[in-house]
Amino acid sequence: MKQQHAEHVRLIPYLAFRCSLVLLFACLTSSVQAASPSTSITGNTVTGNFTTQIVPPPQGGKVYGIQGGQTVGTNLFHSFGQFNVGAGDTAQFQTSNLSQNAAISNILGRVNGQQSASQIFGTIDSVTFYPSANLFLMNPYGFLFGPVAVCPQHKHLWTVGAEPPSSVPAPEASPNR
Repeated sequence: MKQQHAEHVRLIPYLAFRCSLVLLFACLTSSVQAASPSTSITGNTVTGNFTTQIVPPPQGGKVYGIQGGQTVGTNLFHSFGQFNVGAGDTAQFQTSNLSQNAAISNILGRVNGQQSASQIFGTIDSVTFYPSANLFLMNPYGFLFGPVAVCPQHKHLWTVGAEPPSSVPAPEASPNR
């Protein structure tokens, strides 16, 4: 009986530690979810000839138009300095004449001016004007999708992140190569 009691006494600190970790994680995730960013989408023409243009919403509007870019074949390339979508706002990939273009099969957007993950708490819409397109968004710092993020895609949405280039370890040589 004393041995069982001793085992139970040893489990108490272990269980208390695990419960505190669960509570800490719950607090951290709830604070991340509560911190919805404001919308900040900027074009970046520093590298390449992408000419991405951001059309701000009209007074009281919520739709940020993303136009321009560089078309190569059936691919449309965009470059962003920043790409964050706040709750209730929409980042919409649009044609310059606001009519559908089913000839585009892929939209590729890179974020290369932002030193943090893109935060998506609103809507990303590429299907209204590009109904046949897959959407690829790339940010080396990744993407954080909030609890109310919406991505109405008829095709596919891919997001790609990576470690910042300065912190990527050098590959090790494999003995099997």
